[in-house]
Amino acid sequence: MMVSVSADVMNSPARVGLVKDILEITEHFSKKHNLQMNYSGLPYIRVVNAENIKGEMYMFIILSLLITTFILYLFFRSFRIIGFCLLIVQVFDLFAIRLRHETESARNHDQTHKVHECDTNGGGYSKFHEDLT
Repeated sequence: MMVSVSADVMNSPARVGLVKDILEITEHFSKKHNLQMNYSGLPYIRVVNAENIKGEMYMFIILSLLITTFILYLFFRSFRIIGFCLLIVQVFDLFAIRLRHETESARNHDQTHKVHECDTNGGGYSKFHEDLT
C-alpha cells in the first residue's frame, strides 16, 4: 500500500500530526488483519527523525547542565558562584530559544495559511482513511 501526500502538507507544521494519524490508522489496520506494516519514505523518516531529535535534545541539555555544574564546581568550589554562572547562561539560553521560536512561528504561520486542505481530523487523507476502515 502506498500513501501519497501533497508537498504543501509535508512542508507545513501539520506534517507531524498527519504522520502520527497515518501510523495510528495503519497500526489499527495491521492488528485487525494480522499484518506487519513497514514504513518508509522521506516524509516519514523526516518526521520520525525530527521527533527523536526533539526528545533527545532535552536529555542533552540536562546532561550538559550537569557536566557544566561539575566543572564549575571543580574550579570555584562555591555553589553560590556556580548558581550565578548558570543563571546567566540560562537567561541567555532562554532568550535565544524564545527568539528562535518567534521567528519559526512567524514562518510556520505563513506556511500554515497556505495549506487549507490539511487538518488533524483527517482532511488531508480522508480517502485513505475511508479505504482502510
